[in-house]
Amino acid sequence: MDRFDVDELDFESVEPVRPSSFDGTSAQKFDIAIRARQALPSLSLTATCNTKLKQLDWRFVKKDKEVSIHRLEREKHGNSLTTRVSFRISVEIKSYLETIMDALVPKSPIEYLHMEKRMFPKFVDAAVLHQVEDDEVSELPTYPRHCVKWHASHLLTNRITGRMGTPTDFVFEEFADVETIENVQCGFGYIQSCDYPEADLRRVSALKCKRGLIRKGVFLVQPSAPDSVIHEVTAMYIMDFPKNLGISVDRIISAYADRLRNIREMLINTLFQPIPILPRDQWVDDRSRRECCVCTQTFTLVRARHHCRACGEVVCGNCSRKWSVPVKNNGELLTRLCTPCSLKARSNLMPSVVHTNRFSRSNTTLGLDPPMTDFEMHLHTSSYHPHLNSLPLQKPIFHSVRVGASASVVDDTVAAVEGAWHQLVTGPLQLNRPHFALVNYSCAHDPHLIAETLHRLAPELVFCGAALSMEKGDVTYFEGGVDGKLDKYPHLLSLWGLYDVDGSFTANGVGFQGIEPKEATRQCIKQSILDLELGPTESPDMLWLMPTDGYEEPVVRTVEGMLDTSATILGATSKHSRLCGSGAHGVFVMTDDQPGIVLAMCSPSMQVTEAYFTCYEPNERVFSVTKADGKRLLELDHQPPLQVLKDGLDRNKRKLYMGSRQKVFPAFGRMQKGLGGDVYVQQIEPVGVHSDLSMTLAATIKRDDQLRLMSMDTKMIPDDIAAGLHACREEEEVIGCYVTIGASILQHLGDDAPLLRDAVLHGMGRNLYSAIAGTVSMTQIGIMTGAHKLSYGNGMVAALLITNTKQKRSVERRSSRAQRRSF
Repeated sequence: MDRFDVDELDFESVEPVRPSSFDGTSAQKFDIAIRARQALPSLSLTATCNTKLKQLDWRFVKKDKEVSIHRLEREKHGNSLTTRVSFRISVEIKSYLETIMDALVPKSPIEYLHMEKRMFPKFVDAAVLHQVEDDEVSELPTYPRHCVKWHASHLLTNRITGRMGTPTDFVFEEFADVETIENVQCGFGYIQSCDYPEADLRRVSALKCKRGLIRKGVFLVQPSAPDSVIHEVTAMYIMDFPKNLGISVDRIISAYADRLRNIREMLINTLFQPIPILPRDQWVDDRSRRECCVCTQTFTLVRARHHCRACGEVVCGNCSRKWSVPVKNNGELLTRLCTPCSLKARSNLMPSVVHTNRFSRSNTTLGLDPPMTDFEMHLHTSSYHPHLNSLPLQKPIFHSVRVGASASVVDDTVAAVEGAWHQLVTGPLQLNRPHFALVNYSCAHDPHLIAETLHRLAPELVFCGAALSMEKGDVTYFEGGVDGKLDKYPHLLSLWGLYDVDGSFTANGVGFQGIEPKEATRQCIKQSILDLELGPTESPDMLWLMPTDGYEEPVVRTVEGMLDTSATILGATSKHSRLCGSGAHGVFVMTDDQPGIVLAMCSPSMQVTEAYFTCYEPNERVFSVTKADGKRLLELDHQPPLQVLKDGLDRNKRKLYMGSRQKVFPAFGRMQKGLGGDVYVQQIEPVGVHSDLSMTLAATIKRDDQLRLMSMDTKMIPDDIAAGLHACREEEEVIGCYVTIGASILQHLGDDAPLLRDAVLHGMGRNLYSAIAGTVSMTQIGIMTGAHKLSYGNGMVAALLITNTKQKRSVERRSSRAQRRSF
């Protein structure tokens, strides 16, 4: 049978699931190519004169955000035990044919995973199970593409609660090719569920899913007019689901429409003509322009000045936007262009040379890695983007931001820094050097060598670091990701880095020798504000504090008096004063005998949020401190503190804390009045017990303090952590998370400590590609939800979250959200 002779084949019937073409002969392999071409008439909305070609009776439903949706006028239900979903979706995309096909049918397994992760809503997981090179000769060198794929997503919802239920998955065979149809070069593909050994599938993913069937699926990419770069992308699916799954037809159609829409949004943000990027020293001085060169509107506090990276002119935000510019071996950069320059790049969308039907692949990108300064080169873009799938996120992201984590367990300090740095830059950051980093290390490492080595590797890197808390000589650290785990190490150095082209970062550190801690903290904050050039009504988006253990009170009170608590303020201390950092004013280090503070003040281009909560639960009874000496708690209600524990705990908690095998004690919550008379609890943990039944606490206490017992349910710790992180991220997609927890949480978990990592991953939405790193600290600093007061405590969970949402930079938002107090 000739490859184009498809008149005798019938598409109207819906066939059962069959073995994939890879299980049969070459004739079976050829069969799917025939079926793909035979299926194309089913996409048509107009009748054809050829009566042998079976067409479907599509009925227009709606047009939702540029995507047209059709459904069958009369659907045939061959099996009463299943629910059939049949729909047709279409959209116009202004892009090259090959670029669209690369987005619909990525050529490699990793690109397929990354693309689906970014484009498909409620995505769970995906994989290419089998891939072969067909013998057919196509008009493009990488076609046809023929493989078996697996795809899982949350298409189902619980009928009672409305929440997402068990994921739904498909195992299907996919064929795609590009050829000339009616003198026009088009791309097309065919999809159908197939059998695949469950044992082989379990080796790819152990995820438990409910299986759906794609009876028939087909897509077509064709130009809207000859010699036009505007292409109409049309796809149709006929799916079957068991009736007991409780599916929502509208939800399924909406998910596939959103996927097509997300692909369109990604491709229309692609520049098609080369744009020369001017270095910063050739930009127009913003002080010489009082009005926008495009709309001639006068610049004000609300209408801020921006520079076009192509012409260097000063424009307003309404007359400029950011475009994705590919950079060789470095993913993509988000580059601001004014409206005239961007129109110039998109005004001549057709290539300047005449292409044959083979349509040569264009891959003009940068030949050199970008320097750390601004764009001191000429960037060239093209329709083909080899890095469209550089970050596997659930929705299209701004490619100028990446977050990564790495660690080294070697005992040599210099080798550990170099190894972790190389792993961070070449791994998750994809050859991008971070602009900001949080560094943590065991006490065996020298902070002087750490700071000097990092400064040598990256002189412009802003970082701050502290020693990790020790537990029986080892330190605890965990990472997210596919290969991440939680473990204890005798030697460890970890890096959590943020690559953010449009962000602003600074770090400062001051020792407390010869200066009051309050004044030293004040100087650090003032210098950081000057470094970021913040105005009198502006506050930073994020502040990370690292004071020496024991100096939290003056540091926290100073920060609270200078900055508004609606900003993200977090921090942690370690048992030893081994702090280091580097910023605009050079490297600074505090040794064991030199207490001090290191802080980082940041304004990232992506929105940041924080989580600060506890797994402890307060008991009803409140005790009064009747005798105390500094951190030594001598009497509670005129009794030794260890004696009153029996009275303040119920039977189960008494067995947990007073048993001989457990060496943990409940915490105390100090009742204090905040602003407006609100009462909040500062969590304080015992750090030692004595033979006279007294205790040494982690913070200073005084007579007449009101203390409430705080106990922890070991079985509920993972659920509490997952729920706390999930609530604080507010359904935002998180691309990076840095977590620090109190050592008592690990002590309560005991042998179940690995559950901590699973709880954090669950709270982050089970995104294995988020850069998640977790450490242990003595004291955690943050703002509890609803408290509006900066506090510090022991046994808390503090997490810094970098979301996938672009920061709104208007002055109106900043002045209303965070007013910096005068100093």
